[in-house]
Parts: sequence; structure tokens; C-alpha cells
Amino acid sequence: MANSIDWRCKACDAPDVAPHTPIPEKVSSPRLFPPGKLPAGARLRECAACGHIQVDPASCPPIDYVGASGDPADHEWAFGDRRAHVKLVLAELRQFAGTQNLRILDFGCGFGVVAAELASLGQKVVGYDPAEGQVAHAREHYGIEAYSGPWAEAAERIGPVDAVCSQNVFEHLAEPFAELGAASKVLRPGGVVHIAVPNFESCQVGYDAPGHLQYFSQRSLSSLAERAGLTVRACRSGRPLIERIHQFTGRIPPLVVVRAVETASRLFGRRGWTIRLYATKPNEGR
Repeated sequence: MANSIDWRCKACDAPDVAPHTPIPEKVSSPRLFPPGKLPAGARLRECAACGHIQVDPASCPPIDYVGASGDPADHEWAFGDRRAHVKLVLAELRQFAGTQNLRILDFGCGFGVVAAELASLGQKVVGYDPAEGQVAHAREHYGIEAYSGPWAEAAERIGPVDAVCSQNVFEHLAEPFAELGAASKVLRPGGVVHIAVPNFESCQVGYDAPGHLQYFSQRSLSSLAERAGLTVRACRSGRPLIERIHQFTGRIPPLVVVRAVETASRLFGRRGWTIRLYATKPNEGR
């Protein structure tokens, strides 16, 4: 068989996945950052049930995912205002996990930028990434406890955690459901998963194949979490304005203000370029 890819939806597992016609603005619009990239001949499918879009990896040039970049400076730049971002993430992790002191797994930690920020805010943090070179940088440059190699072996060494945090990882994965299920195994009952991915519904987010194999909406990311047996507590976008407030004032608004701003952004048709999902693992016996 020339192409044996399973075209079931990678988010919700629905079989009704039809060819996706590329959206010209998602390739050529000057608002896209980074610029859109869709190789000639790339095959995409769209799920009728949840709207998820996925790429057939066999239709694109081969790529070995080793993180968003091989340059630590790129990560420092991408999270240049990371304190506001991470403080908001931590506030919500604490709220949904029901405790102030967390042991957090940064799943796909890369060079350790976000993990280091979480640690600076008083949390116990452990990282995992398939790229050994980036994990080595996280250990040496930030002093983060971090692991690479096969996930099953790393998970044994990591042990139970209160929260799993994954920043801009799941869009790169060929099998996001399997990866989320694997990461969730180290999560204690009642613990919380936080996933951030590009929001394909935003006018600032386009195709970036073959680096990005999955193109999520709020609906499809929620479907992925529910399929993995998690309870979705929040799934939204629109936070950059809050981060800018922190950048200029040094203050983080209360979460009720954050959520009001995000709701208003959606009502006015302004979709943030990042989806942020929080989901909890059911308690045992429920």
C-alpha cells in the first residue's frame, strides 16, 4: 500500500476525516508569524466532528523533531516576557490542582526556559524532552532536573507529579493522543494538565509543515483531552493583552480579570494566537 496512514482524527478519533483544502491566507498573509509554510504536495485532512486538521507526514519532507529550535537564544527570545505567562499558568495550575506547592513535569521542556521560570517561582520542577542536547542545556544552564531517552524509562525516574505542563509541543507530534496518555500516567489523581498550542483559528497562525503536523482549535484540543480521560476545566485564548499589561506595569491582574478579557476578546472576534487548556485527572474510584 502506497500510503498506510490511519486517517482517523488524531484529536477525537472520528473516522469522518476528509481532504482539507489549504486556506490561502494561512500560507501567504503578512500577519502570519512565523510565515506560513506548506510544502507542495502536502496532504491534509480535516475532521468533520471536531474541526481538527492534520498532516500526512509521508507527504512532506522528512523531519526529526528535536524541539522548536536548536538554538537556546531562540527559546529565550520566544519566551522573552515569560514571567507574566508563567505566573498566569502557575496561578491556574494551583487553582485546578487545589494546592499551592506543586511538583510539575515540563513535558517537552526543550532548553528549560519555562521550567526554570516555574522553579524560580518556588515550584519543584522536572523536565522531559526527546532531544538530549536540549535536556543537557536545561541541566547545565538552569540546574533543572531533566531527562531524555525513552519515555517509559524516564517516567520511572520522574515518578508522580501534581501537574503536567506542555508548551508548544503537541502541534509537532504525529500521535498526540498516545503522547498525552503517556504523560498523564505520571499525574496523580486530581492533578492537572496544562497544554498550550498555536490556535489555528487565529488570523496570525498559519501552516508550518512539516514541523507542525497538528492544527488545533479550542474544540479539537478539548476533544483530545476528553478522549484521554481528562476533565476539561478551561480551554481558551486571548491572553497576550494580559501579558502586555504585566510587561509595562509589572502587575498580574486577578484571574477573574484575565478571564473577562479573554471572553471579551472572543465576543469581538479577536482570537488569541495560543490555545491554553487545563484539564484534571479524575480521582481514583470515580
